[in-house]
Amino acid sequence: MNIELEQLMAQAKQAHMAGDLVAAEHTFQRVLDFDAANDFVMNLLGIVSYQQGKHEQAQAYLRRAIAKN
Repeated sequence: MNIELEQLMAQAKQAHMAGDLVAAEHTFQRVLDFDAANDFVMNLLGIVSYQQGKHEQAQAYLRRAIAKN
């Protein structure tokens, strides 16, 4: 993972831990823009989506993450 992706991951995780789910979702999505096959980020997006009440979106991300493994 390059430096920019590492920084984005750190920002997303920090936003998630701070409860800023919108920022976390946006930043995790930016990571996927660079690395569309990142199953770890898909899993995290599933969790963030679920926490926002976006259950169908959460299910889609989690299914994609599981399919990668």
